[in-house]
Amino acid sequence: MRHDYADIRSLTREPPRWFDEYGVPRYVDFGPGKLANIYAKEGVLAEIQCQSCERIFLVSFSAATYRGDALSAAIVANTLDYGDPPNVGCCPAGPCMCSVARRVLQYWAKGGVTPPNMAPLLDRLAKDARTVLQRSREPWAEQYAADLTAARGVVQRLLALPDGSPQAPVREAGSLWHRHPIFEVPIYPDWVVR
Repeated sequence: MRHDYADIRSLTREPPRWFDEYGVPRYVDFGPGKLANIYAKEGVLAEIQCQSCERIFLVSFSAATYRGDALSAAIVANTLDYGDPPNVGCCPAGPCMCSVARRVLQYWAKGGVTPPNMAPLLDRLAKDARTVLQRSREPWAEQYAADLTAARGVVQRLLALPDGSPQAPVREAGSLWHRHPIFEVPIYPDWVVR
């Protein structure tokens, strides 16, 4: 369970725009230079939700706070895990339940990044889209399968860029950080597709 940071949140009526790796509320636009870890070489802004009430949160990860794995490899392997959601009192059980990962919204790396083998990501997105549809024909399942298929198409297009650069990086003004959209894909707990 994370700290509620009620003292910080009480200073404004504005809701936090995102939460850092420790659940600290942030009131500025996300940027990799605003990560809690100043030594980070990778940074992610992801969407998660409370397992109980399904409230959506935007949260950050940095390489140093994710069990030592490279964030790019964790995205490909679908192992990003924020743990308990930010403690904002969204519901009675929420602060002490693990969050549900949903999507990588932004992936940043300092300088260049050598992407891991992307074939497992493409395979996972295709296989899991089929699995979701086999499990259910409910509207949520059809939408989720469509989202996974669309994400696979984006990754394939980025891998096929004519300049040979699979990342199509965008540089943050005045910094060493580059954004790599190829890693901005759905992430989800195993139970969604098992």
